Amino acid sequence: MSFNIPEAKRNEITAMVTRSVLETNVYDIHTHLYDPAFGELLLWGIDDQLVYHYLVAEAFRHFEIDYNDFWKLPKENQAQMIWDVLFINNSPLSEACRGVLTALNRLGLDTNQRDLPNIRKWFKEQDPSEYITRCMELAKVSKICMTNSPFDKLETSKWESRFERDDRFTSALRIDPLLLEWHTIIPQLIESGYEVQSDLSGKTMEEVQRFLRNWTNRMDALYVMVSLPPTFEYPADNQCSKLIDEAILPFCRESGLAFALMIGVKRGVNTEMKLAGDGLGKPSLNSLENLCSNNPNNKFLCTLLSRESQHELCVVARKFRNLHVF
Repeated sequence: MSFNIPEAKRNEITAMVTRSVLETNVYDIHTHLYDPAFGELLLWGIDDQLVYHYLVAEAFRHFEIDYNDFWKLPKENQAQMIWDVLFINNSPLSEACRGVLTALNRLGLDTNQRDLPNIRKWFKEQDPSEYITRCMELAKVSKICMTNSPFDKLETSKWESRFERDDRFTSALRIDPLLLEWHTIIPQLIESGYEVQSDLSGKTMEEVQRFLRNWTNRMDALYVMVSLPPTFEYPADNQCSKLIDEAILPFCRESGLAFALMIGVKRGVNTEMKLAGDGLGKPSLNSLENLCSNNPNNKFLCTLLSRESQHELCVVARKFRNLHVF
C-alpha cells in the first residue's frame, strides 16, 4: 500500500523523527551503575570498561593464560591484555568492542592513535561527578536507575551510612538470593533481626515483607527485581514460588511497586570465568503468563535474554495490560 506522500513531506517527516530520536532525553530504568557516593562501587574509567565481562569472555577466545593466573593480575594488567588482543591484534568488530570505541570517540578521544596510556591519563584527570554529567548529556540520559542488593555487604554499608543522594540516580531493589538461595541467606536475615524459618513457617512471610518494606524505604526503590534461570516455573511446588505468592507479590501490591523479572540467565556455565562465565537459555513463557493472569492487581516488568524469545514476549505483553516489556 502506498500513501503517495510527496518527497518533500517525506523528507520533513524523516528529519523530524531523526531529530526527536537524537534530542529526546531518556530514563535508563536498568543499569549496573552507581551513585558517585558509592565510591569504589562506581565503575567508570577505561580499565573498568575494558574488563567488562562481555569483553573478558571475548578475550579468552584468544588468551592462552590460565584463568586463575589472569584473575590474579592487577586490573590495569588485565585491561592491557584485553586491549592488546581485541583492539590491537584483532579488528574490534563485536558489539562490546564497538561500544568502547563509540564511548571514547563521543568523549573526544582519538582511538586511531591506539594509545591506551594516553587514554588512561585522560580519565585520571577527570572528576567522576563531572564525567557522569558529561556522559549523560552526550547520551541524552536524564536519569539512571541503579541495581541495588540488600545482600551485598559492600553496598549495604553505604546505605547504612545515610549518604547524600545524587538525584540523577534512582534505585531498584534486587532480591535474587531471597528467591534462589533461601537457605544461604537465612543467617543474614536472622542476624539483621528478622524472624524467619528455613521451612517458611511461622512469621516468615510477614518478616520477608518487612525486610522488603524496610529496604524499599531506605533505598527509595522504584521496583523490585530478580534475575531468573530459563527453568523458572510458576506456579510450582517450591520455595521460590511460595515466596513469590506469599511475600513478594503481596508486598508489591501494598507498595504499588512493579515486580521485574529478567529471565534466561544460566549462572556459572564456566565458573572459572567468574561473571564472564554466565550463559543463557530460552525460557518457557507459560510462567510469565500465569503470573500476569493469576495476579491482575500486580504490575510486572519483564526482559528476556534469549533473542529467539522476543516476539513471543511482545505477544504476551499484548495480552496482559499489567505487563511492561523493558
